[in-house]
Amino acid sequence: MTPDNTSRSDRFELEFDIPPDLYKRAITKPIPGREPPQGARLAFRVALTITLMTGSIVCFCLAFFDWGALAPMGFGFALGAAIVLGVWWRQHRSLVGVHMDVNKRVDRHRYSIDAGGIIAARDHIRSEIAWPFVNAIQGIDGATLIEVQTARLIVPDAAVDIAPDAFRAQLTEWWRA
Repeated sequence: MTPDNTSRSDRFELEFDIPPDLYKRAITKPIPGREPPQGARLAFRVALTITLMTGSIVCFCLAFFDWGALAPMGFGFALGAAIVLGVWWRQHRSLVGVHMDVNKRVDRHRYSIDAGGIIAARDHIRSEIAWPFVNAIQGIDGATLIEVQTARLIVPDAAVDIAPDAFRAQLTEWWRA
């Protein structure tokens, strides 16, 4: 917490930096309601996808080639899927790295939060966000995440001078009003 951060029940004026480890956890946390499938749901989706793709390859081979083409087509499919997943993973890691670099290079975060909405400012950028534009407010270990349509605002717990649960409760009250 820095001495210039003040909070009252009607407004939070915050200025803070986000540590790199907290920033990475915050930007990679699944969005509420859009978590990846787990357990039986994931197994079902994987099995269904494999069944549909295998059936498609067999039908394609039978329609245009003979049974001898099935093995090379299957290998081609597996290789193509591996390449697509590899490129996706590389791009994802690259994008997370870009976000991390920007967070290190820019000035401190400055937020003014009240019943009217959120004003978020950094070097060369200022956003005014009305509460109806907020999708969710959630806590993670060490921070509060405010999900908006186009971004994720991160407020470290150390940046506010009240308990994190009380802070989130106040934000939620304004959001639902």
